[in-house]
Amino acid sequence: MNNQLTIFDRQFQKLHARSWEIIEKTPNEKLFWQPNKIDVSFPVNSCGEYILRSAGTVEQTFNGITAKLWDDPFEWTLPEALSTSRLILDYLAEVEGTRRRGFAFFHSPHIIGNARCKEKAFLFDLLCCCRHCFYGKF
Repeated sequence: MNNQLTIFDRQFQKLHARSWEIIEKTPNEKLFWQPNKIDVSFPVNSCGEYILRSAGTVEQTFNGITAKLWDDPFEWTLPEALSTSRLILDYLAEVEGTRRRGFAFFHSPHIIGNARCKEKAFLFDLLCCCRHCFYGKF
């Protein structure tokens, strides 16, 4: 399980690094810019919204796993609350800390001794969900 956890951990680190890099390179006025909608039945979001959705999914899941706090971060990840690159980067740093605590929890002897395939599948599903949020593929 340690090898698989390491692989998942690295993939989440890459997701975090890409999100961070995009936010750093995007001017504040473009963070929540809405592209032209071609089809009203298909949601088109800004890069800021996609990154916040992805980070929110990570935050909710790892807070749930480590502290049984399954609150949806929707309210504190609205563009009105995180309106600048600096605020989003601060939030991403918080999420990364939460994720790291989650992986430390997975590495605890109790968890490793009782690890089953469903935990691995859960991490894989979460990673896929976050990537879909990140790339806007709902």
